[in-house]
Formats: sequence, C-alpha cells, structure tokens
Amino acid sequence: MKRLAAILILLACNAHAQMDGFALWGGAGGASFTPASVSNIVLWYNASAIMATNGQVISSWQTSVGSFALTNAAANSPSYTNSTSIGGKPWVYFGASNYLFNSAETYLPQPLYIFVIAYTETDTSYINTFFAANDRGGAAFTNDFILFKGIGSSSNTLYYENRGLSGHFTAPTNLAHSWYLFEIDANAGLSAVWTNGIVAVTNITASMTNSLRGLSFGTLLNPTAIANSYLRGGIAEFVLYTNAITSGSRQLLHTYFTNKYGAFGTWGP
Repeated sequence: MKRLAAILILLACNAHAQMDGFALWGGAGGASFTPASVSNIVLWYNASAIMATNGQVISSWQTSVGSFALTNAAANSPSYTNSTSIGGKPWVYFGASNYLFNSAETYLPQPLYIFVIAYTETDTSYINTFFAANDRGGAAFTNDFILFKGIGSSSNTLYYENRGLSGHFTAPTNLAHSWYLFEIDANAGLSAVWTNGIVAVTNITASMTNSLRGLSFGTLLNPTAIANSYLRGGIAEFVLYTNAITSGSRQLLHTYFTNKYGAFGTWGP
C-alpha cells in the first residue's frame, strides 16, 4: 500500500511538472534538465555539443534541437574555442568577417522567446551583431530582428530591433569583454529584453509575422548592408522557443545556465 501511494504521488508530481512545460527530471535544474526539457523548443545551438578541437574552424553549426544548420565558407567562418572563461565550457569565437547563416524560411508561431549566451571584445570598430533574422517572410537578407551592442569600447548600450522598431538601453555593467545571458520575449504586441536575469527594457512595440526567413550569428543577414556589422566576440548557446516561458521554466533555465557556466557576473572575458 505504501509503495502504491508513493507511485501515485510520483505520477501526480510528474503531471504537475508537465503542466508548467517540462517533464520530471532529477531535481530542479538538475543534471538531466536541458533547454530541450521545456516544451515548444524550436532551435538549440549548443557549443558544448560541437565535436572539434581548440581553434578549429567551424563552417557548420548544427542544431541540438531542430534542423536549421548555420553555415559559411571556411574562410569566413568562426572557430571553436576552449578557455578558462565561462566556466571552462566551449564556445564559438567570431573574429573580423566571421559569421554563420541560413537564409531558408520556416514557420514559427508567435510568441518567440530567445536565450543567447554571448560576449563582445573591447573594440571600437565593429557594431557587434550577436544575431539577426528576417521575420517578414519576404525578400531574404533584410534585417528585421536584431540584437547588437553598437560601436564603442566603453559603450554599455545594447540595441534590440524588432520589425524596424528599436529599443536601446544601458546594460547593468560594461558589455564590452563580458559574457551575458540575454533573454528576448518577442511577439506581435510588446517585447522585452533581459540581461543576466534582470529586465533591461520592456514595452517595445512591434508587428511581427509568423515566419522567420533566415538567421545569422555574428553579423547581419546581409553583411554589407551596414559597414562593420560583425561581432568581435563569442556565442556559447542560443535557444529559441515558440511559446511564452512560464516563470517556473524560466527559473529552471537560469539554474541550468548557472550550473553549467557559473553564477551570473562570474563568467569572465
């Protein structure tokens, strides 16, 4: 009887967990939890899943979830990196003129919720585009959905553009030469951005369509549209969902990232 009661309790806990968008795994944010544990995940680029050696050129970044590989010619591709920063975990380094992209169109119902772990070097010459996408479903290589830092080694300003409507704000500390977790809640109404779990800007009015045509890391979809649009820095992880993230799931994702990389603010250059 006691064993039956324990099983019933376990089943009830599992059902409750799934209602919040995730399944039962060994403890909140435990070792078996990953971004794929949250429902409606569409794309997950994870540098830790790349099979490469330090300094090796990465001309194709395959997804851990989904099927939307980002590629480029080897001469313009970033490189796989191991270092003592960001908890000693792998990441992809983007230097001058390095980028990865896919110009295909895919249907993505709103809202979109994105997590990006990235950093920029101290550099006065580059706009430092973390990622860009075209949400219109029209002509390829327009840049409607962008997160970038802007030029200036001492600039704390981060820029977020959604369908031609921009929001810019001051980051809590100097963005240059620091790793950050960026979160973006993007939908047809109001959008918001967080840095390291702290809300940075809200109420960005936008008008998105239900499609994503093209995605690029390290520059605009059309690198020549704006001079020096490249990222001088790195990306460790990019996760895209097509649903609103509940507060419980969001906290579990934060726990996953901090368990993996260390506490916010300690990830280093």
